[in-house]
Amino acid sequence: MPSTFSVAEGTTDSFSIVIRDIYSLAYNRYKQITLYPDLADFAAVPGGAMPIIDTTTSNDSLKISFIWSPVCANVRLEPYRLTLRATDEGCPVITTTEEILVYATGPFNSAPEFRTPTNVKYNVVDTSIYGGDNFLYNLYAVDTNIRFDSVFIAIDASSEILDATLVKSIAELVPVEGKDSARTVLRWQSDCLDIRSTPYVAYVIASDNECVNPERDTLVFNITVLERPNFVPQFTAATMANLLPAYELPATTVFEIPLSAYDTLTGETITLDTVYSTIPQGYPRPEIVRANGLGKDTVSTVLRWVLDCSLIRDEPYTIKIAAWDEACRNPQDSAGYTFTVKVTTNPDLNPVFNVEKDSLIELVAGQTYELELIAASVNPGDSIRISTVGDVYSLPSSSATFEQTEVAGIGKAFFKWTVGCDQISDDIYTAKFVTGNYPCKSNADTLTLTFKVIPNTDVTNEIPNVFSPNGDGKNDTYSIINQYKVYCDPGFKFSIFNRWGKKVFESVDPAFVWDPKESQAAGTYFFTLESRARTQTGTIEIVK
Repeated sequence: MPSTFSVAEGTTDSFSIVIRDIYSLAYNRYKQITLYPDLADFAAVPGGAMPIIDTTTSNDSLKISFIWSPVCANVRLEPYRLTLRATDEGCPVITTTEEILVYATGPFNSAPEFRTPTNVKYNVVDTSIYGGDNFLYNLYAVDTNIRFDSVFIAIDASSEILDATLVKSIAELVPVEGKDSARTVLRWQSDCLDIRSTPYVAYVIASDNECVNPERDTLVFNITVLERPNFVPQFTAATMANLLPAYELPATTVFEIPLSAYDTLTGETITLDTVYSTIPQGYPRPEIVRANGLGKDTVSTVLRWVLDCSLIRDEPYTIKIAAWDEACRNPQDSAGYTFTVKVTTNPDLNPVFNVEKDSLIELVAGQTYELELIAASVNPGDSIRISTVGDVYSLPSSSATFEQTEVAGIGKAFFKWTVGCDQISDDIYTAKFVTGNYPCKSNADTLTLTFKVIPNTDVTNEIPNVFSPNGDGKNDTYSIINQYKVYCDPGFKFSIFNRWGKKVFESVDPAFVWDPKESQAAGTYFFTLESRARTQTGTIEIVK
């Protein structure tokens, strides 16, 4: 069996081997012995220390000294094989081979220890905190081995407070290394969401710098996150006195409620805000500046809601306000108050026309009737619409027109109708106008106008009774167009007779011109005028 030898890492040890010739020099003239050591197994270790072979020779012997100071890289379970081959100078050469197993063993070591400030060893920390608290823990570990005097402190990756799926914020521990001892701090900012009945387990490791198998000590943390004992914030008496369970208000009202609340514990932040409403998305919502305060002080704010016309409906809106503190509580578990607001139509927003109410208007054929309609609301931002219906728009050849020219705040529209011959009738025509603040669902104002169209038969001057058709270019023809205004009178007829009763001229056109020239002698002639308005007779004198 090969010989064995052990050397501990970090130490220096040696052994000697003597090789002798079996015959003394008196009988053996081949006295020289040569050694060939094989250190290949040692040289194959990267970073390892090589042994030293020291040889001492004499006539009949060879002494070998093996000296080795193994380092961490040399330490391993299997031995190093040291092969020694010795030969003499004889002929033939005689060779002797010897194998020695050399072990590089690890050093003696002991684990570091976690210590309290009073230098007491401990391995478990059972503690609890309130959700939202910042957990701080000072760590101190010392080495218990003289040679391996470096201490490393780190948190193990399996710790639950490092698992982002379990905690809101992961813990922090800066790994440290110290000579003989080390200090660091474990920090964890807990959250309300971390509250649970079972503790979070964390492992902090202290290890030394032994090169082969560092010793380690484990400190186990059992951290239970609790809900802080708490009292619900309160609304102030003044706020409760102002609040009603239900409100019914007309549109465009500015709804304002002063709100105040106070906490019953010091050192906590109290918040006052709305937490719920049934107001549909996109509609005007209550405005409230979230109020925050620290300690037992009262916080105050104002809920303000401009009740836009778009909010008008039969069902009331539900609004909930709440006051809560920074403890791990949900708003619905805090002080709350729920009330309803019903938004109704506002009679003050009903637009009104600027003209006389329903009336009968008599128009002469050919006349143009114009009317500017104005309807206003007390709310300048409203949208005022004016519409119209009536048979004046559907009559044959009717020229009645209607156009709204302004909508925002004040509604303006223009109605125009030029009546013609076709509209002359004993019948009555109607135009109805309606205005309303439709976004505000206001009651409509109406205006109904009735029209009667009559012919125009105004006589402006006396009908001429003399003219001189003598060809001098002055008063050579007879006409009544400039003295007798007739518009679309289908019954018009003008006839002229001589003194014997013979009809010498007749026309149904009020714009007629009679030019007798030489056909009629000077003298007195007689006329008849027949029209829708009147019948008239008279004389005409021809002077030549």
